Amino acid sequence: MNNFEQIIWNYLDGHVSVEEKVLIEQLLKSDAEFISLFEEIKSIHLQVSTLELDEPSMSFGRNLMEKIQFEHSPVPQKSLLGKWLINTISLFFLAAILCVLGILFFKIEWSQSPETAWFEFTMPQFALDSSSYSFLINLFVFVDIIVVLYFFDAFISKKMKSKNDHD
Repeated sequence: MNNFEQIIWNYLDGHVSVEEKVLIEQLLKSDAEFISLFEEIKSIHLQVSTLELDEPSMSFGRNLMEKIQFEHSPVPQKSLLGKWLINTISLFFLAAILCVLGILFFKIEWSQSPETAWFEFTMPQFALDSSSYSFLINLFVFVDIIVVLYFFDAFISKKMKSKNDHD
């Protein structure tokens, strides 16, 4: 659609500025080609304006609402890190921290001298090469591996189940 056609449509709809209205009236008096274009668009405008608007049937809204009601509503996607997983991980690390603190307090040599009212203590020296600490580290790594394998198995099982449901 060229610029003159748009101006004519706006003129017929009554949405033109004063300058455009004056321009159209001058062109209608002087330009034969513009007059034929104007008459053609004016006839199309009259045909379009006489058309009746289609109205939906009275039961359209009710039928639409019934179809929407029976549609399967989408289930919101759950986060990969669900609340239970975050709580489990938090509980595991809290238990690990409490175990380390318990071992630390157990190994501290508490003593009290008669001159002071406060306990005096010396921090134990942790030697990671001793058998008791290497056992604890091995136990910690073993439990970590078991937890990771458990969650990996649950993840794979869920993926396979959703794949089988879609097939």
